[in-house]
Amino acid sequence: MKPRLLIFLLLLFTSIVRAQDNPLPELEPITTENASQIEQLNILGYGLIYDMAWSPDGKTVAVASSTGVILYDAEKFDQAPYHRLDMPEAFAWSVAYSPDGKYLATICATKRRSSENMLIAIRIWDTASNIAAAEWSLELKPYSDAYLAFSPDGKILALHSDEDAQLWDVSQLSQVQVLPTQNWDDVLRQWYTRTDDDLGFLRSYRYIAYSSDGQMAAGVGGNSQVSLWDIKTGAKKFEFPRESTDVRALYFSPDATLLVSREVTEFGGRVRIWDTHSGYVLYNESNGPVTGIAISPKRPTVLIANSVSTVTQFDPTTGTSRLVLGVEREQWRNDVYSVGFSPDGNRLAVVRMQQLEVWDTATGVKQRVGDARDYIQRVVFSPDGSLIATAEQNGMVEIWDAENLRQVANIQHPRHAYDVAFSPDGKILATYSNIDSDEEPTAIFLWSVDDLLKHGQAQPGDELASISHFNLVGNIYNVAFSPDSKTIALTGMGIELWDVQEVLLRKKVNLSMDVEKPFVSVFDDTAGPIAISPDGELLATGTNGLDCNIVIWEIKSKAQKSCIQGHTGVVTSVSFSSDGNLLATSSSSRNLGDDSDNTVRIWDVETGQQLNMLTKHFEDVWQVVFSPNGNLIASASGGCYRCSGEGDSIDGTVRLWGVPHTGS
Repeated sequence: MKPRLLIFLLLLFTSIVRAQDNPLPELEPITTENASQIEQLNILGYGLIYDMAWSPDGKTVAVASSTGVILYDAEKFDQAPYHRLDMPEAFAWSVAYSPDGKYLATICATKRRSSENMLIAIRIWDTASNIAAAEWSLELKPYSDAYLAFSPDGKILALHSDEDAQLWDVSQLSQVQVLPTQNWDDVLRQWYTRTDDDLGFLRSYRYIAYSSDGQMAAGVGGNSQVSLWDIKTGAKKFEFPRESTDVRALYFSPDATLLVSREVTEFGGRVRIWDTHSGYVLYNESNGPVTGIAISPKRPTVLIANSVSTVTQFDPTTGTSRLVLGVEREQWRNDVYSVGFSPDGNRLAVVRMQQLEVWDTATGVKQRVGDARDYIQRVVFSPDGSLIATAEQNGMVEIWDAENLRQVANIQHPRHAYDVAFSPDGKILATYSNIDSDEEPTAIFLWSVDDLLKHGQAQPGDELASISHFNLVGNIYNVAFSPDSKTIALTGMGIELWDVQEVLLRKKVNLSMDVEKPFVSVFDDTAGPIAISPDGELLATGTNGLDCNIVIWEIKSKAQKSCIQGHTGVVTSVSFSSDGNLLATSSSSRNLGDDSDNTVRIWDVETGQQLNMLTKHFEDVWQVVFSPNGNLIASASGGCYRCSGEGDSIDGTVRLWGVPHTGS
C-alpha cells in the first residue's frame, strides 16, 4: 500500500473514531424486570463552565464544567463533544495540558465551591487513552479559586490558589512527589525567566504573567491598570488605559503576540485583548462573569467562557467574534424546562429558556436551533413528527417545521400559555392559557391544525372550541389527550376529563354560566402534572396531598389504583412507558425547602413499587419523558434562578437514560 494512501486511511479512521466516541449503545426496551439496571447514557449540554484549556496541537479544547470534563474538537464546537472523562465527581474546576500534550491535569469535586473546606481530586490523564495515570486528593479552604498549570518542561504541576502554589514533581507519574509550597509569582518567574533574582520593576504588581519565551512580563498595578514590560531591559513597553474594572488574571498567547485580561465589573465581567507589538486593543467586550480563557497554540484565536454558559471565539486577524457554544441571552440562565421525543424517538426537542433545540438522540449532536419570542414553557412534537409546538410565557404558541425550525404558524393568547398538546390523530391542537382575572378566566382552546397551517396566525375567537372557568387556578397547568383523541384531561385545582366532541359541538363552554357540564369525570384532588396511559384506562398525576404525592387513577371507576409517597419535593412531571407498565416521575426540591430530591423515579404501575431512583441531576428536574419506543428516558434540569433567585443554573442539562443491551 502506498504511504500517502496509508496515511489518508489512518487519518480517516481517526476522524471517524473521534466523531463517534459517544454514540448510544444498543438498548433494551425498559421493562419492570430491568428497570433497576437503568443507567445514564449521555448528557446533552455542559452546565456551567469553570475553566478551559487548548491542547498544544490545537485540535482539542478541554472544558471544565459543572457536568465534568468535556473534550471538544476545536473545529467542531457546534457538534457533540467527542469524549467525557469518566470520573465519579460531578464538578470539574480546572484543566491544564502538559506542554507535550500527552497529559491533561484536572481538579474535580463533588460540589461547587462553598463556605466549607472542600476535598478535591487531582488527576493526570493520559490523553491517548483518556485513562487517569495518577490521582491524589487535597483539602482546599472555603471559596478557593484553584487553577492548575504545568511547568514549561512538563515536570512540575502547580495548583495556585490566592498567592500560594502547591507543587508536585510529576516527572514520574507512578511516584508523584510533593514539593514545598511557594509564592505563585516566584514560581512563574523561575519557570519563565529562569532566574531567582527579584525583578524590582514588578514588585508592586499583582497577577503577573510571563510570555513563553521569557522576554515579556505583564502585571496589574494598584489602580487595576495593566502594564507590559521588556524583561531584559526592564523598560515598560505599554501602560494600557485603565477601565472601571477589577483585573483578576492576565494571559499571554503561546506566540506572545497577544495579551488577554480577565476582569470583573459591577454587573458581570469584561475581557480585553491587546497586540503586544503595537499596544492596540483588539477586543474590549463585557458580558456575564468570565469563567475561562483559552488561547490557541497554532493561530491567534481566543476562546472566552462566561457564567451565562456561552463560549465566544475571537479572531484577532479579522477582528471578528462568534458564538461557538451556547446561545446569546439577556438573562444569565441556562435552565432546561421541557423536552419532547419525536414519534420515532430519533430526535429530542429541548427547551432552554427562549431557545428551541433539536438533538439527535443516537449521536448527541445538536442538529438545529430556533429562537422563540419569550421563555418557552412546554414543547411537543406532532404525532407524525413533522411539526413542533411550543407554549411561551408571553401567551404565544408557535408551531415550527421540525426539519428546519422555521415558524409556520402562531397563536397569540392574551396572557401566559402554559401547555400545549396535539391530539393523537393530529387534527387538534389544545392550548392552556392562564388568564387570571374575573373578566378573563382560565381557558383551554381547541384549534384545527389544518386551519392554523393554512392561515399562519390565530387568536382567541378563531378556535374550534374553548372551555373557560374559574376552577382551574393552581400552580401547574397541564393538558393531555386520551390515546383515541376522544377525551381531554386538564389539571389546575383538581383533574377534569372532557368529552372532546361534546365541547366541539357546544363551541364555547363557560362553567360560571353553564349548568350542564360535559364532564366525563371529575377527580377531587389537588393535582399537578398528568399523563394518560397508552391504553387510556389509567391517569397518573402528581399531587401535594399529605398521604401521597403521586396518584394513579382508574378512569372508568374514578378509583385510586395507587397512592404513592416517594418524592420529598414537588412532583413536576409524570410519564407512562409505551407499554403502560412503568411510570417515570420528576421532582423539584426548592419549593419545599429540601435540596435533596432532584431525582427521577421509576415506578411499577401495577404494584406502585419504586424500581429505581436516578440521581445524576443536582438541580430541580422539570420534566421526564419516555421515548415512544420505550428504550430511552429523557430528563430536563436546571433552575436555581427560577425557584429562589440564587443565580445561574449549574446543571442546565438533559440526561438520557436506558438499559444497554448485554455485551454492547
